[in-house]
Amino acid sequence: VNTGTLCPNEYLLEIPSIEVVRTGEQPVNTDTLKKYFSSNKKSHGGKIASVTEDDDCFVINFEDIDVAQEVLSYTHVLDGTQLQVRHRKRPTVEVLTGQSIDEDRLRMYFKNKR
Repeated sequence: VNTGTLCPNEYLLEIPSIEVVRTGEQPVNTDTLKKYFSSNKKSHGGKIASVTEDDDCFVINFEDIDVAQEVLSYTHVLDGTQLQVRHRKRPTVEVLTGQSIDEDRLRMYFKNKR
């Protein structure tokens, strides 16, 4: 059941993904999360493209970025457990060099490394 309490959201999403962080409380499984977050009535969610498990969280990819943004605007309680839901940021790499490096050259390097 969603408490319906609005939470401040100070960022815009770049990708339609959220993370549900695992806590030490009751375990939550993938099917339960998928049912909850695909329900607009329960979570303000919608169509889900995928749900995967990461080391310390579940990653939920929505089909629509607006749905992910809406989900992040609320607090969520599932089966009596407060869910810690946050924006899933794109993976980033921090490059440290002893000298300056051209950004275009750096982009090309990582693009060709795939």
